[in-house]
Amino acid sequence: MKRILKLMKGMPLWRLALIELFLVAAIGYVDYLTGDYSILIFYVIPVALAVWSHGELGATIISVAACCARYISDYYSYSNSNVGYTNPISDLLFLLIVGLIMSALKRLIDEDKSDKKEMPAVNKVDQSAIYFKKVRGLK
Repeated sequence: MKRILKLMKGMPLWRLALIELFLVAAIGYVDYLTGDYSILIFYVIPVALAVWSHGELGATIISVAACCARYISDYYSYSNSNVGYTNPISDLLFLLIVGLIMSALKRLIDEDKSDKKEMPAVNKVDQSAIYFKKVRGLK
């Protein structure tokens, strides 16, 4: 995972966006071939990449693209053309919620990294003493 994140840092954003859209298209094609509903979980991969590289807006765009890919694959997978809109809408909501949760997680990780940089160097004994004082309410 660290290798992938290092590679992502060196790439231009437009190339990452194309990779994410290609992943959505490839997963959509596999979804079309299999016709299986459980493929939905694999759409989380490009959404996660979009969150890490582009933020919430990128995750929203990739989620909408994944929703469109799911709708198209469902439309052409089934013999009747009367495919409902409720499945793609629930898929979109699922991917948006996952994207927003991952965005909040990334924000917390970034805040934790910045807090650790600002924290003075203390040894582990001092840190554990500070922790126990906070837990027990001591001053």
